[in-house]
Amino acid sequence: MGWRWGFVALAILGLLYAPGLRMGMKNLPPRDSSASTAARPAQVLGGRCFQALALAFFSVCAMLWILYAWLPSLIYERYRLSLADSGFTATVWLQASSAAGILSGGVLADWLSRRMAAGRFYVVAAGLLLCSPFAYLSLAAPSLDGLKFACAAFGLFAGVMLSNVVAAAYDVTGPENYGFSAGALTLIGGLAGGLGILSMGRWKASLGAGTLMGWAAAAGVVSALALAWVVAARFRFERYQRPSAKE
Repeated sequence: MGWRWGFVALAILGLLYAPGLRMGMKNLPPRDSSASTAARPAQVLGGRCFQALALAFFSVCAMLWILYAWLPSLIYERYRLSLADSGFTATVWLQASSAAGILSGGVLADWLSRRMAAGRFYVVAAGLLLCSPFAYLSLAAPSLDGLKFACAAFGLFAGVMLSNVVAAAYDVTGPENYGFSAGALTLIGGLAGGLGILSMGRWKASLGAGTLMGWAAAAGVVSALALAWVVAARFRFERYQRPSAKE
C-alpha cells in the first residue's frame, strides 16, 4: 500500500475525532469571571523555575528529536538491517517505553506532589538526569541489543519527564498564564528539536553521531542538576498560591 496510506489513515482519524472533541469541550466548567484573563508573559519568562524548566525541556527535546530523525538511518548504516526493520527497531523500543514512562510519570508526580510542593519539578529533573546517559548509549552502544536496551531506557525516563513538564510549569504560573507557558515550552521544544536534527546532519560525518549525542547528553545532565538546584532555592518564592476552597 505504501507509506503514504499511513498518513492518509491518520488524517482521516483526526477528522473523525475533531467533532467528538468539540462536543466534549462544551462540558468544560465555566471560567471564573472574577479572575483576570490577561496573560502576563513577563511574569512567566522572568521566573527562575520556569527558565530552568525551559532549559531542561530544550535539552530533552534536542536528544529526542535526534533519535526520532536519525536513529533509523544510523541503524541501517551500522547494522545493515533492511529499511523496514531499521524503522521498526528505531520506533518500537523508543515509543513503547515512552508510553509507559508517560503513564507512570504522571501517577508518580501526582503522588509526590501531594507530599512535596515541588514534587513535580523534581520528577522532571530526575527523568532528565536518568534518560540523558541512555540517549548517548542509544547511538554509541556496541551491539544492536545494547541499542535496543538503551532506547527503551531512554524512552521510559524521558516519558516520565515529558508527562510533567507543562504541569510543572503550571505550579509556578497562574491560570491566566497557562496558555502562554504551554505555548512557550512548545516553541522551545520545537527549536531544540530542529537544531538537534540540523546539527546531527551537519557534523555527523566529521565528529560522529556518538560524540554529538554525548555532548547533548552532557548538557542534559547539567540541565537536570541546574533545575533541581533552582527549584530547591526558588520554588517556595515562585509557587503559585491557589485560592483555598473557603475563599
